[in-house]
Amino acid sequence: MRAKDHPAMRRYVRRFVPITFAYVASIALATFIVVDNAPANGLTIGMALLPGLAVLGWLWAMARLLVELDDEYLRMLEVRKMLVATGLTLAITSVWGILELYSPEIPNMPVFFVFPMWCLGLAIGQIALRPVALGISRQSVNAIETGKYDPSLPLAFRIADLFGVPIEAIFMRD
Repeated sequence: MRAKDHPAMRRYVRRFVPITFAYVASIALATFIVVDNAPANGLTIGMALLPGLAVLGWLWAMARLLVELDDEYLRMLEVRKMLVATGLTLAITSVWGILELYSPEIPNMPVFFVFPMWCLGLAIGQIALRPVALGISRQSVNAIETGKYDPSLPLAFRIADLFGVPIEAIFMRD
Protein backbone atom coordinates (compact mmCIF):
# COMPACT_ATOMS: atom_id res chain seq x y z
CA MET A 1 0.00 0.00 0.00
CA ARG A 2 1.36 3.39 -0.95
CA ALA A 3 1.54 6.01 1.79
CA LYS A 4 -1.06 8.25 0.16
CA ASP A 5 -3.49 5.31 -0.03
CA HIS A 6 -3.23 4.54 3.69
CA PRO A 7 -6.55 5.24 5.48
CA ALA A 8 -4.78 7.35 8.12
CA MET A 9 -3.30 9.56 5.37
CA ARG A 10 -6.71 10.04 3.77
CA ARG A 11 -8.18 11.06 7.13
CA TYR A 12 -5.24 13.41 7.65
CA VAL A 13 -5.89 15.14 4.32
CA ARG A 14 -9.61 15.43 5.14
CA ARG A 15 -8.64 17.17 8.38
CA PHE A 16 -5.77 19.27 7.01
CA VAL A 17 -7.52 20.85 4.01
CA PRO A 18 -10.41 22.53 5.90
CA ILE A 19 -8.00 23.75 8.58
CA THR A 20 -5.82 25.26 5.85
CA PHE A 21 -8.82 27.07 4.38
CA ALA A 22 -9.70 28.33 7.87
CA TYR A 23 -6.13 29.63 8.33
CA VAL A 24 -6.09 31.44 4.98
CA ALA A 25 -9.58 32.85 5.57
CA SER A 26 -8.66 34.08 9.06
CA ILE A 27 -5.52 35.81 7.75
CA ALA A 28 -7.56 37.42 4.93
CA LEU A 29 -10.27 38.49 7.37
CA ALA A 30 -7.75 39.96 9.79
CA THR A 31 -6.07 41.83 6.94
CA PHE A 32 -9.44 43.23 5.86
CA ILE A 33 -10.77 44.15 9.33
CA VAL A 34 -7.70 45.20 11.32
CA VAL A 35 -5.95 48.35 10.13
CA ASP A 36 -2.18 48.80 10.35
CA ASN A 37 -0.92 49.94 13.76
CA ALA A 38 -4.30 49.20 15.37
CA PRO A 39 -4.42 49.25 19.17
CA ALA A 40 -4.41 45.91 20.98
CA ASN A 41 -8.12 45.79 21.79
CA GLY A 42 -10.55 42.89 21.87
CA LEU A 43 -11.03 42.89 18.10
CA THR A 44 -7.34 42.76 17.19
CA ILE A 45 -6.61 40.13 19.83
CA GLY A 46 -9.57 38.03 18.65
CA MET A 47 -8.49 38.32 15.03
CA ALA A 48 -4.94 37.33 16.02
CA LEU A 49 -6.25 34.25 17.86
CA LEU A 50 -8.10 32.86 14.84
CA PRO A 51 -5.01 31.87 12.81
CA GLY A 52 -3.45 30.55 16.02
CA LEU A 53 -6.42 28.22 16.45
CA ALA A 54 -5.91 26.98 12.90
CA VAL A 55 -2.23 26.30 13.66
CA LEU A 56 -3.30 24.28 16.70
CA GLY A 57 -5.69 22.41 14.40
CA TRP A 58 -2.81 21.60 12.04
CA LEU A 59 -0.70 20.30 14.91
CA TRP A 60 -3.64 18.21 16.15
CA ALA A 61 -4.13 16.74 12.64
CA MET A 62 -0.42 15.83 12.43
CA ALA A 63 -0.46 14.28 15.90
CA ARG A 64 -3.55 12.24 14.96
CA LEU A 65 -1.74 11.05 11.84
CA LEU A 66 1.17 9.78 13.90
CA VAL A 67 -1.20 8.03 16.30
CA GLU A 68 -3.33 6.48 13.54
CA LEU A 69 -0.47 5.25 11.34
CA ASP A 70 -0.16 1.57 12.15
CA ASP A 71 2.84 1.13 9.85
CA GLU A 72 6.03 1.92 11.78
CA TYR A 73 7.93 2.60 8.56
CA LEU A 74 5.43 5.23 7.40
CA ARG A 75 5.34 6.75 10.88
CA MET A 76 9.14 6.97 10.92
CA LEU A 77 9.10 8.74 7.53
CA GLU A 78 6.53 11.26 8.81
CA VAL A 79 8.57 11.96 11.94
CA ARG A 80 11.72 12.41 9.87
CA LYS A 81 9.86 14.78 7.55
CA MET A 82 8.78 16.81 10.60
CA LEU A 83 12.36 16.90 11.86
CA VAL A 84 13.59 18.19 8.49
CA ALA A 85 10.89 20.87 8.57
CA THR A 86 11.77 21.86 12.13
CA GLY A 87 15.48 22.06 11.37
CA LEU A 88 14.97 24.16 8.26
CA THR A 89 12.54 26.49 10.04
CA LEU A 90 14.84 26.99 13.01
CA ALA A 91 17.83 27.61 10.77
CA ILE A 92 16.02 30.09 8.50
CA THR A 93 14.38 32.02 11.33
CA SER A 94 17.64 32.14 13.30
CA VAL A 95 19.61 33.48 10.34
CA TRP A 96 16.84 35.94 9.43
CA GLY A 97 16.61 37.12 13.05
CA ILE A 98 20.34 37.79 13.24
CA LEU A 99 20.18 39.63 9.92
CA GLU A 100 17.24 41.74 11.15
CA LEU A 101 19.16 42.56 14.31
CA TYR A 102 22.36 43.71 12.65
CA SER A 103 21.27 44.80 9.16
CA PRO A 104 18.61 47.52 9.16
CA GLU A 105 17.99 47.08 5.42
CA ILE A 106 16.69 43.52 5.98
CA PRO A 107 12.89 43.63 6.24
CA ASN A 108 11.18 42.21 9.30
CA MET A 109 9.62 38.79 8.81
CA PRO A 110 6.11 38.60 10.27
CA VAL A 111 5.98 35.83 12.83
CA PHE A 112 2.83 34.33 11.31
CA PHE A 113 4.97 33.20 8.35
CA VAL A 114 6.90 30.76 10.56
CA PHE A 115 4.31 27.97 10.54
CA PRO A 116 3.66 28.14 6.79
CA MET A 117 7.46 28.08 6.41
CA TRP A 118 7.49 24.93 8.54
CA CYS A 119 4.86 23.41 6.25
CA LEU A 120 7.08 24.22 3.28
CA GLY A 121 9.82 22.40 5.17
CA LEU A 122 7.50 19.37 5.32
CA ALA A 123 7.32 19.41 1.53
CA ILE A 124 11.10 19.68 1.31
CA GLY A 125 11.41 16.83 3.80
CA GLN A 126 9.04 14.74 1.69
CA ILE A 127 11.20 15.33 -1.39
CA ALA A 128 14.46 14.76 0.50
CA LEU A 129 13.25 11.49 2.01
CA ARG A 130 11.69 10.17 -1.19
CA PRO A 131 14.64 7.97 -2.05
CA VAL A 132 14.66 6.93 1.63
CA ALA A 133 17.64 5.43 3.33
CA LEU A 134 16.85 1.91 2.14
CA GLY A 135 17.00 2.71 -1.55
CA ILE A 136 14.08 0.40 -2.34
CA SER A 137 10.46 0.97 -3.28
CA ARG A 138 7.55 0.98 -0.84
CA GLN A 139 6.26 -2.15 -2.62
CA SER A 140 9.51 -3.96 -1.76
CA VAL A 141 9.18 -2.88 1.87
CA ASN A 142 5.61 -4.20 1.86
CA ALA A 143 6.75 -7.53 0.37
CA ILE A 144 9.40 -7.85 3.09
CA GLU A 145 6.85 -6.98 5.82
CA THR A 146 4.36 -9.56 4.58
CA GLY A 147 7.00 -12.28 4.17
CA LYS A 148 6.67 -12.49 0.39
CA TYR A 149 10.29 -11.43 -0.14
CA ASP A 150 13.48 -12.12 1.76
CA PRO A 151 15.91 -9.19 1.57
CA SER A 152 19.54 -9.58 0.65
CA LEU A 153 22.00 -9.51 3.52
CA PRO A 154 23.18 -5.93 2.80
CA LEU A 155 19.56 -4.75 2.63
CA ALA A 156 18.75 -6.55 5.89
CA PHE A 157 21.64 -4.74 7.57
CA ARG A 158 20.43 -1.38 6.16
CA ILE A 159 16.94 -2.06 7.54
CA ALA A 160 18.35 -2.91 10.97
CA ASP A 161 20.53 0.21 10.90
CA LEU A 162 17.56 2.34 9.85
CA PHE A 163 15.63 1.28 12.96
CA GLY A 164 18.70 1.22 15.19
CA VAL A 165 18.29 -2.39 16.29
CA PRO A 166 20.34 -5.55 15.79
CA ILE A 167 19.49 -7.53 12.65
CA GLU A 168 18.28 -10.43 14.83
CA ALA A 169 15.55 -8.20 16.28
CA ILE A 170 13.96 -7.86 12.83
CA PHE A 171 14.85 -11.04 10.96
CA MET A 172 14.86 -14.57 12.32
CA ARG A 173 15.14 -18.03 10.89
CA ASP A 174 11.97 -19.83 9.85
